[in-house]
Amino acid sequence: MRAAVRELAHYGVDHIKMTTTGPFVFKPNGDMVNQALPSLEELKAAVDEAHRRGLFVATHSYGGDGLKWALEAGVDDIQHAVAADDADIKMQDSVGTIEKGKYADLIAVAGDPLQDITEMQRVTFVMKGGEVVRNDVAARAMSSR
Repeated sequence: MRAAVRELAHYGVDHIKMTTTGPFVFKPNGDMVNQALPSLEELKAAVDEAHRRGLFVATHSYGGDGLKWALEAGVDDIQHAVAADDADIKMQDSVGTIEKGKYADLIAVAGDPLQDITEMQRVTFVMKGGEVVRNDVAARAMSSR
């Protein structure tokens, strides 16, 4: 896993995406059953190597051990998670609400996108991972003084 991440980094990728659960089936009662693909140790190695190189790690995970291990390994983004249970989604102390000291990905627009979807083309504020990366609102306020 480390060698694979190193090879991808060598070729200039900016993120790693892994599949942590394989095909799924449903039991007659509706419960999803799927199998973890890499082991927890393999996932930890891949995430550690990627993070050492400043790479973002995403996983394609449905549920079960593959999802739990991806969370435990510290991946940055879980995609799908359709079979997540309450323990899986309990997200953490650093996310889940908008407040000081937590990470956040936010955007702001001047109008109501539910009334006019084109508002989404006029983003005035962007926060990524708790850091402001664009703030046209503050820039306009400063220039109007």
